[in-house]
Formats: sequence, C-alpha cells, structure tokens
Amino acid sequence: MIAQHLWQVYRQVYFQPCDLRNVKRHHLNATKLVKNSAVISLWNPLGKKYTLKRNNLLARCSLNELNRAGFRYVSLWGGNESFSYRELSAMVKVSLDTAYKIAKRLNQLAFYYIDTNNCLWLVEVSANKRKRIVCTDIRARFVQVPLPVNNLALKKYK
Repeated sequence: MIAQHLWQVYRQVYFQPCDLRNVKRHHLNATKLVKNSAVISLWNPLGKKYTLKRNNLLARCSLNELNRAGFRYVSLWGGNESFSYRELSAMVKVSLDTAYKIAKRLNQLAFYYIDTNNCLWLVEVSANKRKRIVCTDIRARFVQVPLPVNNLALKKYK
C-alpha cells in the first residue's frame, strides 16, 4: 500500500515525450495522445532508486517484454514539473486491467491511466487497486521543457 504523502507526490506528475535514441529530443505532441492508455515507469521498481546504468538495463528488459507481447508504446519522461526528478516510462494502449498486469509484472507500485475522456488517473498496484483522479485533461500535464543535467530519481554511485 502506498503511503498518503506519496499519493500527493505522485499526483503532481508531468510528462514529456522522449526519443530513446536521443533522450534529450522531443517527438510527440500532446494532441497525438491515445485514450485508454497506461503510463508505466520503466525505472526504479518497488519505489527503490537505482543507478542510471541499472535503470537503463531494467528499461531495456521491460521494453523487450512489451515488444514480444505485441504492445505498441511511446517513450515518455514522467516527473515533477521541472523534471529535476524524472523516470523513463512507456505509454501503452491497453485496458485498465491489462495495464495493472503489466505494472505488476514490472514491479511498479502504481501507474497512470488515461481514460476515454482524457482524464488521468493514478492507480495503485495492490490488492485494493485504489485509484484517484490526477487531472481531468491529460493535455494539461504534457510539457516540453529543457531537461536538467542532474536527475533526483537516480541513485548516486558510492
């Protein structure tokens, strides 16, 4: 179960498209969003911070799984408004139930779901499947800003 203060943090999310060949370039535009899609982090399973190297390996494995299963996806950054904290994510066109199964398989605590009305929901990956609305129009959460050099989502080498 996700602690209440984390729900508040997760609800302050913004998204920015990225191209995995060059994660500093932007390719999508918010008007090309797909209804009935999930945004699932590919980094930091179970809410634990990992290094960039480890997260990239996790993301590659996760994207390979999505490809083998035949899912279409778009790569995104999901993070705070300034993107000083950001995680590589995938937006996948799937049902809510399928999104839940994917997020659980990827060991994520929660995922975002865009419904048929473009509402963005935060869904907990637990037995109760608790969900809360984040915003009533996903387009308000898509931005294009320069990415900071440092990323607070990553564990530093010791």
